[in-house]
Amino acid sequence: MGKRTPGFWRSLQGRLQPSLLLLLACAVAPCGIAGQTVPTKLQATHKPKLTFRFRLRKGPPLTFITPADPRFDGDVDAYFPGFTGLPTYEELRPFLIILRNDNSVTARAYAVRWELEDNNGVAEQYLTARSITTPLENSVPLEDTSIKAGEARLLSPLFNWGTLRFDANFQHPDTFAKLYSPEDLPPPTSYAAIVPQLDSVVYANGEVWGADKTGIWRYYFFARAADHDEVFADATLLASSPTSEQVMATLRRRILRARGWQGGPLVEYVRDRALAAMRLQEILKGPHGYARFQNTVEQFSEVMPPFGRLTSLGEWYAKRFADHDLGPRAKQRGVE
Repeated sequence: MGKRTPGFWRSLQGRLQPSLLLLLACAVAPCGIAGQTVPTKLQATHKPKLTFRFRLRKGPPLTFITPADPRFDGDVDAYFPGFTGLPTYEELRPFLIILRNDNSVTARAYAVRWELEDNNGVAEQYLTARSITTPLENSVPLEDTSIKAGEARLLSPLFNWGTLRFDANFQHPDTFAKLYSPEDLPPPTSYAAIVPQLDSVVYANGEVWGADKTGIWRYYFFARAADHDEVFADATLLASSPTSEQVMATLRRRILRARGWQGGPLVEYVRDRALAAMRLQEILKGPHGYARFQNTVEQFSEVMPPFGRLTSLGEWYAKRFADHDLGPRAKQRGVE
């Protein structure tokens, strides 16, 4: 997705910021991973009567390589040639992590935490790096931060690089060093220890792993539901043979809707729907836009369950914003 002007667009892209609008209740059960537990059900509730449940299955962790590992510098050189030669490498090094996927399923979302501890082992400060790749983002290579089987990514609180993005942005090392300055990080000498932790992972098949202190599971499933429901809504709209201008107007309404939705329940989902609409809008604006838009909607409709219906979040959205978004045939099918 291209750069956006300040204000509304930037607020939309901040969907990963913590939200206090949802109260989460997680039923936990032992999973046998180093004493950790994994919720079997993720429940989001907002008064008076809005409850959505996501059933979760336990998956494996990602391989987590820290600067304390003797292989670390060699692995950085192997995956990201030239990075250890940066003039700022040694200063960045305490805040670098390699995440590698040695599993067979793509990791779509993940989070890392750095605990900055005092002499008593008490964390004085936390830093995080979180990433979500929704199905629509996955179709754009430079937006895709998922980790496929056998792939590795280099993370810090400042950046998240896979090989493709690293190659595209590392052509001028001096500029790179200025953009990602160690001055934007806490001085390591101010703390007794910097302890990195793999907080959570979500896989493409819906499996999850970790303590999820960052709440990445909820953010991912909300964003994925938004992509699914936007595609379903647009597929229903296309059944009424709208013009390109009518489709554009519908997408624009959904985008602008997030600007007016400043509070209340499920603000994250409303913004995620706007982000999904923005991605489809960019396709529609491009060369052969209407045909590409149709192909994209059809393609994702065939691979994203639940098939033939909205998610529970999408049903709530359709009822809350019943404004003929989906066209006349949709109303005949009972979808508002």
